[in-house]
Formats: sequence, C-alpha cells, structure tokens
Amino acid sequence: MAVEDLSTDLRAHLTDTVGLDLRHDALSEREVLFASILGLMRAQTLSSTVLCPVIHRFPEQLCGSWSATPEGQRAKVFLDAGGDAMDQNKMWQLMLYTWLGAGGVSGLPWKHMLATDGLTHYEPSSDQAMAVVKFAMLYTQCCGNHVLKFFGSDGRDKGLRFSQDKFLMLKAWHASVPALTAAFNFNTASFVSKMRGIDGFGELAVKEVLSYLGVSGHERFRTMAFQFIPFGPGAKNGASLFFGCTRKLLQLATNLQPHIQEYVAKCFPTVEPGVTVVDIEIFLCYGYTYCKMVQQLRSGSGTYKVPAGWSPRDHKSITPRFDGELTAREGVPHRHLQTPWRLASLWGFQSLAKHFGQISAKHAKKRPAKALTGTS
Repeated sequence: MAVEDLSTDLRAHLTDTVGLDLRHDALSEREVLFASILGLMRAQTLSSTVLCPVIHRFPEQLCGSWSATPEGQRAKVFLDAGGDAMDQNKMWQLMLYTWLGAGGVSGLPWKHMLATDGLTHYEPSSDQAMAVVKFAMLYTQCCGNHVLKFFGSDGRDKGLRFSQDKFLMLKAWHASVPALTAAFNFNTASFVSKMRGIDGFGELAVKEVLSYLGVSGHERFRTMAFQFIPFGPGAKNGASLFFGCTRKLLQLATNLQPHIQEYVAKCFPTVEPGVTVVDIEIFLCYGYTYCKMVQQLRSGSGTYKVPAGWSPRDHKSITPRFDGELTAREGVPHRHLQTPWRLASLWGFQSLAKHFGQISAKHAKKRPAKALTGTS
C-alpha cells in the first residue's frame, strides 16, 4: 500500500468530508495531516455529532490523547498512588499490567486481579507469578481458549504469551522486580537497560512500560518516558506516512511536539491542547491504522476490518465467570513446566491443554525434518 496513496486519501477525507483547513507554517504538509487527526480525534470525544464516522466508531483508541484512553487512565491510577516513589509493589503492578497487555481485554483481567488477594502485592516467591499464570489460563479457557480475548492491546507479542518459548516469562519478570526497582530509582538509562536484559522483554514491552509512565501525574515518571521511549513498528509505519522517515524518531518527535501542540491549540480551541512525545508515538501507530480504514471506506467498499485489540463503540464485552480459588499456592513439578499444555493439564484446564497441544502439533508439522546423519 503506497504511502502517497494513503496520504492523498486522508487529505481528501479531511478537507472534503470533514472540512478541515490543512495549513501551518511550521509543519510540512504531511505533518499537518498528523496534527489534524490528533485534533479531530480530541474534538470528536467532545462532540455529540459525528465529525468522522471512523473516529466516532472507535472512541477508546482514536481519542487523540494517550492519557485519555482507558489503558492510560488505568495505568495512571496505580502509578500515581502513594506519590512518585517506586517500590517493589508498584513495579510488580507495572510488570503485570504490561504482561496482560494494558490490563487485558477491556481491562477486565486487571480489574479482577486487583480484587483478588495475593496477586498484585509483591511477594518474593515465584509461586506468586505462577498463581497469575494459573489465573490467566483459567480466564483464557473461560474465553473459549482465545488467548487474545484475555491479553489486551494490539501488540504483536500478545498472541505469543502462552507459546512454548514465552509461557513462563512472567516468572523471569517477577524475579527481576527487585533489580528493576533499584535500577528505576538510580536513573532511566539503567532501568531501560535492565528491562532489555530480562527474558521475554522485547522492545515492544519496553515501549509499553515507558508509555504508561508517560501518563503519570508525577513529573519524574513522565520525564523518563519522554527521554527514552522507543518507537515501535506501528509508529514507524505512521512516521513513514506522516514524517517521511523512520529513523531517530524520538528526537524528531521532540522537535515537532511544540509545533503540533500549537496547531492543535489553534485549530481546535475547545480541546485539551497538550501534546506529548508519548502521544506522538502512540498515535503515529493508531493514525496509520486510521488512514488505512479511511482509504478502505473511500474505495467504495463501505466497510473496513476492525483492527486487532480495538473496541468498536457497539462492542459488548463478556465477563467470564470464575469457579475455584485463584490465589492458591502450590508447587509445580518440573516436568509440568516444560510445556504450556502440561501446565494447563496439571491445573485441570483440559480444554485449554488440548488447544495448546493442537497448536504445538500444527507447528511441529511446519518445521522441516532434521536430516539423518550417521556412519556405517
């Protein structure tokens, strides 16, 4: 899909359909497109009329401000609690929230965990991490074994949380909480470096952790995010479209931030004018997806695919019902830690265990057979 075609269709949509004036001396033509959709998204959240049908349908994602999203608001609550001190309890909650994918689908897993004793208050024993994994597997089975009906956000890594290589990574995250807390309280560079050294903690996870810090009411936390947040693959797609480049994006976003903020304040005077580099990173990604949906609508198809992890206005979430004790601590024999289906079977989640086994068998068929070697 050509970037030029996307920008052409978006420009036509914003000028002809929405009626925006796309001019600003300090921004390029494409940069103005980005600033315009940020302002339009924020304006839609305040309007009772439909300014743009696509934005209107996705009020949670396309709101133009990361701090205004449900994900950002949930993170702000626990990050701001107790002042700007970072202790092991808050760090563990930050790790859990990230592992769940912004608290899980619609924040329901996070809400349930907060209401369950023994899951969110840090304990040194790895049994706590396994209790969370047990909770996650039970919830996933209640959701028809659909992993992405439990883990939230649109990150590409969420569908792999229960894969053979990743199903125990929360144990590594849990064990790293004391070291992460110490690194956080030393300086940002040490904290980011420590995250990158943890099993399963890829760049997407680092980006998500820093994005949550970016919505905090504590300046100390926000500054850490603004100085170090990496730009993920989705944001790079958006940067290619709106900025014409994909390198040194944090520096570019920092330079553009005051001009984008000025444009939003001038052209959308009724909305919240503040724009941060975290907003820019998040909405480069969301903005790119928005552009694709606009192009699909303008093509005459009259419809578009709902992006993974997005919640339409007409979405009706289903809250699973739980039976049994979620916080029970129990030793897990080593043989059951070798595969996700053995672990699920140990805990009595037979439907989920069968599902994991089928996935493993399917992947095994796709792997090339090893060549037989030997001597005669």
